[in-house]
Amino acid sequence: MATGSKEVIRSAGKVVYRVVDGSFEYLMLRAAKTKEHWTPPKGHVDPGEDEWMAAVRETEEEAGLTPAVLKVDDTFQHTIFYNCNGDPNQPKTVKWWLAELVDSSAQVVISHEHSSFKWLPLEEAVEIAAYDALKPLLRSADQFLQSKRS
Repeated sequence: MATGSKEVIRSAGKVVYRVVDGSFEYLMLRAAKTKEHWTPPKGHVDPGEDEWMAAVRETEEEAGLTPAVLKVDDTFQHTIFYNCNGDPNQPKTVKWWLAELVDSSAQVVISHEHSSFKWLPLEEAVEIAAYDALKPLLRSADQFLQSKRS
């Protein structure tokens, strides 16, 4: 996909959440290289993949969570558009899906790309989100989940 003459970098991921005592908690992964870089599991779309395939692969690679332990809500999809490092010559899209951890025995197993993980309520997840564009994504996911309760 190109914008003018610039090749768009495509990534995808899943906003993974769980329900604890009736409240939503979101999975945030801390990058090993940049200590203050926290995001839900995501990564680049590899050649031959579409965004969905990349989201599934990256969630398994980065957090050890397979499709068998997650329930994806196909009615929530969110795409973020931005320039990598603010460089207009590096446009990027990240397509997100929302997935509930439905197997309470499933363990998060982080990859070498991450140093730790946390399950956090919305405001704490928003506070540590690596990019400003993640903040409305997390809020939108939470609002979507809250609206389904009504």
